[in-house]
Amino acid sequence: MSVEAIRIGLTGAFSGPHTTHTAQMKWGALLATREWESRHASPVRVIVGDEQAEAEKAPTVAKHLIDEQVQGVIGHFSSGCALAAAPLYREAGIPLLAPASTHPDLSQWDHIFRLCARDDQVSRVMGEWAARHFHPQRVGLLDDGSVYGKTLMDYTFQTLTKLGISSGIRLEWPKEDTANGKDSLCSLIEQADPEVILFGGRSRAAADMTRTLRQQGINLPLVFGDDVLNAEFLDQTAEASRNVWIVGSIPPSRNGRTASFFDAYRREVGTDPGFYAASTYLATEILLQALVQDDWADKGYGLLQARTWETLLGEQSFDADGNLRAVSLGLWKVEPGRILLSDRFEL
Repeated sequence: MSVEAIRIGLTGAFSGPHTTHTAQMKWGALLATREWESRHASPVRVIVGDEQAEAEKAPTVAKHLIDEQVQGVIGHFSSGCALAAAPLYREAGIPLLAPASTHPDLSQWDHIFRLCARDDQVSRVMGEWAARHFHPQRVGLLDDGSVYGKTLMDYTFQTLTKLGISSGIRLEWPKEDTANGKDSLCSLIEQADPEVILFGGRSRAAADMTRTLRQQGINLPLVFGDDVLNAEFLDQTAEASRNVWIVGSIPPSRNGRTASFFDAYRREVGTDPGFYAASTYLATEILLQALVQDDWADKGYGLLQARTWETLLGEQSFDADGNLRAVSLGLWKVEPGRILLSDRFEL
């Protein structure tokens, strides 16, 4: 007798300009399902939805997954996409496990379970660390115009205000490659004379801003949020990445529990797994465990919050707002060709 497959959705930017981290998500989910199928009789079918990190496409992707009768969804990488799709999943009674979506408003939904730090947590670490380390009187806040970038800098502004530090300038870095616009912004930054710049936004915009500022002779310290924690940023900035810091999630370490995951990931990808590979792996194995529970039909996604789940990284559980309880952030120092962990913050 054939066993009916568990159907789960996986959503993210799997094509387009914002794919920096989503290969990690793909392999995290695939390796988790392979491990599950090696130990359980129930097969798993993963249905992929590609919204290209564009919020206007996310509802269409969500509707497709719902039509495919998925029992749960893992994603989206982009907070804007997760916020746009959330009402559709809720109406369909489908849980969304978010390995990377950081917007705090996602915690308002009872069907969303987050496995990463929130923007308000990242921004608090950014602001408080910059205040301690640089002792600035004036700080420049820049973002790339995305929901993620604006939200991160909004919360950073709140942190700095509480600390009595002035945001000397608040600007949006242009999306288009217009030299005049960037030259004007650089002039505004020089006039405001901040002692450090904090930036919220996606990796490519961060790299473009870093190169442009250095070319203009602006060598201020730069502090970025978690999207910038990747090798692509290093490749795109090279020597311009001096005096750069990143606040971002910490990848898992290799140990007895994670060794097989590390080996499998390296065979497929050629590198060690990053944070999003691990968070997606956890999301997948937690969702699969929940879906086969006898009381899933009665309790639904409330079961995800009610129980403790055995995972790759040990026992994990969610708080009353659907956020993973065991979350930490790292302070990373960027040097040409490498990113080094400098400090760790338990949240």
